[in-house]
Amino acid sequence: MYVKALPAPDPRLDAEGRPLQPLRLRRNTPEGEVRLKSLHYMNNILAKREPQGYASAALGAEGLLLDRQGRVSEGIVSNVFFIRGDRLGTPSLETGILPGITRRFVMELVAEAGLAVEEGLYLWGHLEEADEVFLTNSVQEIVPVTSLFNTEGGLRRVGSGIAGVKTAELRSLYCKVAYESSGGDKKL
Repeated sequence: MYVKALPAPDPRLDAEGRPLQPLRLRRNTPEGEVRLKSLHYMNNILAKREPQGYASAALGAEGLLLDRQGRVSEGIVSNVFFIRGDRLGTPSLETGILPGITRRFVMELVAEAGLAVEEGLYLWGHLEEADEVFLTNSVQEIVPVTSLFNTEGGLRRVGSGIAGVKTAELRSLYCKVAYESSGGDKKL
């Protein structure tokens, strides 16, 4: 067992977000029909090393894994979502992603934010055309993505370049359900 303290929350992330950078390394295929969280993290360890040579790494960018067909899969330590109009898109489990509990929880909350969820097969261009993009994981919860670095290092702002309204609304709903209704303790 490996235990370490959780990092202190960074309130700047709620407004400023973080960049996202696609990686050359591809997401390995699922080991079977059901993707299980296991101790097999070699793909993620290799992915974590790649961004060190990118300019985006100095800005704290999350690396984005694409599947073998070049479709959006997942971040090194996160699930990916994007909003366009009243639709919330997230990669299908078919891309080899880990179906995280925070991902599932967010997908349950979206109706309250007036969004419809679509799991699908998306390309990087879908993120570039999105109104808002965000990442989820159990430690950082919901993190807005405010800029996208392409494979050549070119920068593109997401929306206005700050956390989007729908992402902030989802984060607020998340906190309300996960913390307030449980007396301040996380329910997840």
